[in-house]
Formats: sequence, structure tokens, C-alpha cells
Amino acid sequence: MDWLTGGKQGEAKRLVAQLTDATKRDAAARGLLDLGAEAVPALLDPLQTHDLNLLSIYEQILARIPSASPSL
Repeated sequence: MDWLTGGKQGEAKRLVAQLTDATKRDAAARGLLDLGAEAVPALLDPLQTHDLNLLSIYEQILARIPSASPSL
């Protein structure tokens, strides 16, 4: 069934998109942390954002994923 939903990468992208919604932000952040290393690629692209509020959220989540360090 992963092929249909995009697997963990698809889930990570969906959760990253939810970070922009303040009402869904906490749940999305927890979901990304649960995905761990699988969420790193989906979090690296949004680091180019000009929205400084969102940038700090992306950075905080990446900082809490130990396996993200080599990618950064």
C-alpha cells in the first residue's frame, strides 16, 4: 500500500505541509519526529523559505533528529 500513498516520504511531505497551519503544527511536528531519518529529505527543501517563523520550526525539528546531522 506504500506505493499508493507515497510511503514514509509521502507522509513526511504531507506533515511538512501541515506545519504551516498553526492548529496542526504540534501534531505534524510529532509525526515528523516519529519518522526520524525518513523525514529529513522532506525537511531540507523547506529550509529555503523566506518565512522566518517557519524556518525556525524546520530547524528545531531537524535539530531533534540525530540522523539529520550528516545531511545538514
